[in-house]
Amino acid sequence: MPLSLTSARPEAQAHWLAMSEEALRLADIRTAPAQPASRARVALHVAGKVVPDQTRRYRQIAHLPGRIERLYVRRTGQYVRRGQPIASIYSRELIAVIEAFKFSKNSPSVVRSAENNLAAWKVRPEQLEEFDLESGDYRKPIDVFADYSGVVTKLYVRDGDYAVNTHMGHPTVLFDLADLSQVWVRLDIHESDIPFVHRGDTVVFTADAVPGHTFTGTIAELTPWLDPHTRTKEARVVVANPDWLLEPEMWVRGTIETHLPPAFAKGVVVPRTAVLWTGQRSLVYVRHPDYDRPVFGWREVTLGPRVQDGWIVLEGLEPGEEIAVTGVMALDAAAQLSGKHSMMRLPANGDHQQEPPPRTRRALHRE
Repeated sequence: MPLSLTSARPEAQAHWLAMSEEALRLADIRTAPAQPASRARVALHVAGKVVPDQTRRYRQIAHLPGRIERLYVRRTGQYVRRGQPIASIYSRELIAVIEAFKFSKNSPSVVRSAENNLAAWKVRPEQLEEFDLESGDYRKPIDVFADYSGVVTKLYVRDGDYAVNTHMGHPTVLFDLADLSQVWVRLDIHESDIPFVHRGDTVVFTADAVPGHTFTGTIAELTPWLDPHTRTKEARVVVANPDWLLEPEMWVRGTIETHLPPAFAKGVVVPRTAVLWTGQRSLVYVRHPDYDRPVFGWREVTLGPRVQDGWIVLEGLEPGEEIAVTGVMALDAAAQLSGKHSMMRLPANGDHQQEPPPRTRRALHRE
């Protein structure tokens, strides 16, 4: 026998709740259609800190063996420009090479060896012109020059120390430095957000220490492990820093805009405010499309990951279905007061059919 309108009235159904338009306004209950997940913008909120770019950290070695008469770079934090003098070194080995050039009776092999040493020590040709071979005024220190530009992060020597080169063993390191014209930002990615983060994603962030500025970078690397204590993965963002506004150890907060993995793109997106939790169940209230007054029924849904200000619903909703997005608690309270099924008064699994799926609704109103 076909169902009648009387038997399909919401008042006669334990899982449907009829309300007036005035009651909806007073309770601030608003509805919106469920959106296809394929249209969802995924914006993950992340935090992290600035660190030097490891590909732009350098070790400055002395090159020239000898005693350091004076170190021109004397403190950490000092900026060094490539090509500037960094130390004055008195080198007996260099003097021996100069004397090899002075005495023309040396064999060609000795001369070639001397030329190779000068190249290895990075002694400039114009520096040799400062040595007066005729008067014998060539026993003096010469300057060595920086190979890189950057900020000194650690000093290893002082005035009076001796430097050796690679021919004598490990070369003497004068200092470490970092080029901060490009930096890394290390972001902590929570375990639940890992499926959404990919290499090449754009990150927009701010730093409290640089108010009024917004920075942009690209995720260059994701570590292949999780921190066992924080349950996070590290994303390394490469950021151009030509004005050196970003400094190591600054804290940053930002957003990663990315896309949904294909496995989630077939679901729908609902606002976070639309979902009620009852232990292991997740519910939404769906407005019935076939009544000319507000009629709502609860629907159990299967949630996927969180996106921006909403949730991906994997099962239980179809795109376009109208759901309550605000005032959901008031709607559930009205269902409780009316003796209807609600968050606190759900039927046992299998004991009661939920609000019917869309394909069966029209059948309820056939005469």
